Amino acid sequence: MRHLLFLAVGVLIFSCDALSLQERGSAGQPCFTDGTCLAPLTCVEDICVTAGGGDADNEQSDDQTDQPDQTDQADQSDPSDQSDDAAIPDDDTAAPNDDTPLPDDDTVIPDVDTLPENACNEGEICWFVIDTIQNACYNLTGSVTCPSEGSQFYGQDGNYAGGGREFQNRTTSGPTLIDDNQTKLVWQKATDGTTRSWNDAESYCTGLAGSNYGDRTDWRLPTRQELLSLLAFDAQSVEALIDGFYFPSTPADSFWTGTNHGYNYYYVDFSGDGMSYSDAPGTLHQVRCVSSPWNYLPARPITRWGETTAGADTVIEDALTGLVWQMAFDYDERLWADALAHCATLDHAQKNDWRLPDINELESLITYGAQPEHVTTFPTIDEDYFWSSTTNAKDIAKAWVAEFKYGIIRPDMAKDVNSNGIRTICVRNKD
Repeated sequence: MRHLLFLAVGVLIFSCDALSLQERGSAGQPCFTDGTCLAPLTCVEDICVTAGGGDADNEQSDDQTDQPDQTDQADQSDPSDQSDDAAIPDDDTAAPNDDTPLPDDDTVIPDVDTLPENACNEGEICWFVIDTIQNACYNLTGSVTCPSEGSQFYGQDGNYAGGGREFQNRTTSGPTLIDDNQTKLVWQKATDGTTRSWNDAESYCTGLAGSNYGDRTDWRLPTRQELLSLLAFDAQSVEALIDGFYFPSTPADSFWTGTNHGYNYYYVDFSGDGMSYSDAPGTLHQVRCVSSPWNYLPARPITRWGETTAGADTVIEDALTGLVWQMAFDYDERLWADALAHCATLDHAQKNDWRLPDINELESLITYGAQPEHVTTFPTIDEDYFWSSTTNAKDIAKAWVAEFKYGIIRPDMAKDVNSNGIRTICVRNKD
C-alpha cells in the first residue's frame, strides 16, 4: 500500500503543469490543517493527490506528519548592527521550538534515486553547488598570484576555480528573460528599481504572473536559495554582486525572498557590504521575480546525510551536493590564513585533499525553514560563524562567513581578527 501511495504522489508531482508553487490544499502540496484538500483532491500522507490514484482515494493515513506552525515561532533578533568584533547573537533571543512534531514511523521516505527529476526538498538547494566565479587570489591587502601548495594563503577560493556560470538570454513576445542553465530557473532580466514591503513585493510578482509577463504565468518571489544563486563573488567595484551583462543596472541593494524566518522574511544583499539575513515584512527592499520548474516538497523526502567511517574518523556525505564534510571538527578560533592552512594540510579519514569550503559550499548546509533557532539539519554543526575560503573582493581585507543559528551570510569579517569565535570545518569532493 505504501508503495502505491508514493507512486500516486510521484506521478502527480511529475505531471504538474509548470510545477509552480501553489497554496496549501492544491495538488502536490500539504493538506489543509483539517486533513482536507481542494476538490476533487484527496489528502494522502498529508499531501493532496488526485482521487483515484491506486487505493489513495479510499484510504488516508492517520499518521500524517505535522508541519510546524510559523506563527508559534519567536521573532528573531537582528544582528545587522554588529561590527567585526561584535558578539554572536545570544542563543536566548529566539524561543526554542522543542514542541515541533517529529515524523511518524510510517512516513514514506522514497529513495533519492526514485524521485522525479524536478522534485526538490523544501528549504534546501535543488542543484549541485554552483561556482562562486571568484578566480582571483588574495592576501590581506590585495590580489596576488594564486599561491602554490604549502605557501601562505594556499587553499582559498581562487585555487579551486570552477567552470563559471551558464546564463542565456531568452527572447519572448515581451521582455527578454534570463535562463540559468545550471539551476533551471528563469529570471527577470530587468527590475524597476522600486523598493517595496514584502507584501507589495509578493503582489508585484503575482501581478507579473497575471499579466503573462514574458509569456509565463508562474512568476513568484524567489526562495532564499534561488536568489543567493545569483550572487557573483568576483565584483571589485560599486556594482552589484551579479553578472552585469545578463542582469544590467541591478541596484547594489538588498532584495526580498519568499522564504520566511519566524515572522520575518529573508533578503539577499547584492551590495557586497552587508549581510544577507531577514527583516520584518514592512521593511523596504528591491524585488526580482523568478519562474521555476521545481516542485518544492514539504516533507524532506530523502535521507540527505550519510555517515562513512575510514580508519578512526567518521565523515558526512551529502546526497544533495556530493560533498564530504568533517563530522567532528575542533573549536579553535583561527585567523583566515590559519583556517586555510588547517584544511589544506588536514589528514582525516585517510584522505589529504581537504579544503576550506567556499561560501556557496558552506551556505549549502543552511536549511531555510528548518527551525528559526538552528537553520541546518547537518548532524553536528553548531550555531557559530564559520570561515569560507571566499574573499570579499570589494574589501579584500575581509572574507565571507556563514552562521547556522539564523542563516546569516556576511562579507565583513576581517581576515586577521577572530573576536567572534569563527570556527573551521573542512570539505572535500566525494571520490
